[in-house]
Amino acid sequence: MFDILASIAEFETALRRERQMEGIGSAKAKGETGGRPALVTPETKAEMVQLNAQGMSIRKIAARVGFSKATVQKAIAGREKAAAEDVLCQKLEYR
Repeated sequence: MFDILASIAEFETALRRERQMEGIGSAKAKGETGGRPALVTPETKAEMVQLNAQGMSIRKIAARVGFSKATVQKAIAGREKAAAEDVLCQKLEYR
């Protein structure tokens, strides 16, 4: 008896998974992305980096832009990493 119920449950799971993958595929085809939208815009990140370059503290930047200190630190670190990668790519291209 349990074997029959387990088989039915397994079949239902497979059907649900198939429908889910079809839905994800059609959403990707339409150009839609899933997940939570990013709250920190590229303009806000640029402002954070600019304020940091001007010597403003992380806490003051966080208070000014309305995000947490950790978010500001991540944005600044991300921009610095991207800038370093750009410089490295440019150096490799000139060789």
